[in-house]
Amino acid sequence: MLAEASGGSKAWIYHYYPSKEAVLFDLLRSYTDDLLAVVTAADDDALAPRDRLRALIAAILHSYDHAQSRHAAILNDLARLSAEQQHEIRAAQRQVVDVVARVLALVDPRLADRPDVLTPLTMSLFGMLNWHYRWFRSDGPLSRDDYVDMVTGLMLDGLDGVPGLDGWIRERATTSN
Repeated sequence: MLAEASGGSKAWIYHYYPSKEAVLFDLLRSYTDDLLAVVTAADDDALAPRDRLRALIAAILHSYDHAQSRHAAILNDLARLSAEQQHEIRAAQRQVVDVVARVLALVDPRLADRPDVLTPLTMSLFGMLNWHYRWFRSDGPLSRDDYVDMVTGLMLDGLDGVPGLDGWIRERATTSN
């Protein structure tokens, strides 16, 4: 499938890669490097912390737009790599998570000294972001930006932060048509 998609052959790919695992590692490493670059670029310290968090959430979700297969591979196939390669990928993932955690701690400074709370909050946010590709449909009633607003509001203000909760999706659907 990879050979066909790249216009080459299996022999051509194995000329550059010694194994399927090497291809997978290169794919996952480039994906985490790309994601880290996206998050780093979106982390604008000129923004207020709440706006900065929204910018990060938007950047992460938009980066997933054309990376569903790479995203699914990192969630499902990381265990196929050697322990050393897994460690390298996870270290890059931690850098991405650390950027978001730092911004969450800026939103609420009480979190800075509470890793027991900051870590699960950060990972809960990533849970909402990382799995949206399984159900989200760009032609559905909720746009990607609507979802960014929903997740940001939920993280910042709980259910009270979800924009116009009553009829919000219905309103968005009728205004986008």
